[in-house]
Amino acid sequence: MFCQKFSSFVSEGTGKDIRREMFRHINTYSHAEFDRFTTMSLTNRCVHDVDQIQTAISATIRNIARAPFMLVGSLIMAILIDPQLSTIFVIVGPILFVVVFLIMKKTTPLYSQLKVNLDDVSNVTRENLSGVRVVRAFNKQKSELGRFKKENESFLQTELKVGLIGAILQPVLAIIVNFAIVGLIVFGGVRINVGGLTQGQVIAFINYFTQLANALITIARVFLIFTRTGASIKRIDDVFSVQNSVVEPSKPVFLTATTPAKIEFKDVCFAYKDITV
Repeated sequence: MFCQKFSSFVSEGTGKDIRREMFRHINTYSHAEFDRFTTMSLTNRCVHDVDQIQTAISATIRNIARAPFMLVGSLIMAILIDPQLSTIFVIVGPILFVVVFLIMKKTTPLYSQLKVNLDDVSNVTRENLSGVRVVRAFNKQKSELGRFKKENESFLQTELKVGLIGAILQPVLAIIVNFAIVGLIVFGGVRINVGGLTQGQVIAFINYFTQLANALITIARVFLIFTRTGASIKRIDDVFSVQNSVVEPSKPVFLTATTPAKIEFKDVCFAYKDITV
């Protein structure tokens, strides 16, 4: 109960603070900075990416608060029953983390691409809804529909790749754990035949291994959540890293009654999308 309560407080509070600071920072942008981000990109970063960080914080506090205790406790109890049979733990643990690492390595760039595709779909939707009168006036409905289908299809394909790779994790981990349980039964049977263990101790050992495996899988899932969150953190950091290019004067300039009524533009230029006028 305490874990759930505190995880909610921390995750929601962190999300609120990030959104507030992002909104404050975005409002300091000049028009040059706004040209670097689309409106829906900034909206998605303030809403979806921050929500992903909240989910990661909440899941970490809830799961990490329990998993290490289950992991260490189960390992200690298994070693107390039979140190030789506990070597299976040493073999299975690194294999599980290697599988998780390979999946993380594969999905990390896909999560970043997925965010970009989401921005594109959102931006096309916003442009069409806000400019629906113009689209209909120039009879561009079919053209805009094709544009939306293209962005939506790109988003779907990236989402499918992420989903398929992520779906591999659970069955692969289950296969590894089940093979390890088979090994425990086989080698445990050998230990029973030589009088080193009893049937009850082998059953208890398998139960401790199941708890340990569940703890490892929980930690692995947290790592995958952080993989998705890493893309969101980078996108939010991109917003904060962009500073206002308009330098305000250190001291305000006041006009007096004796100031000549004259405005002069000297050495002035204007740049827009790498085109200087």
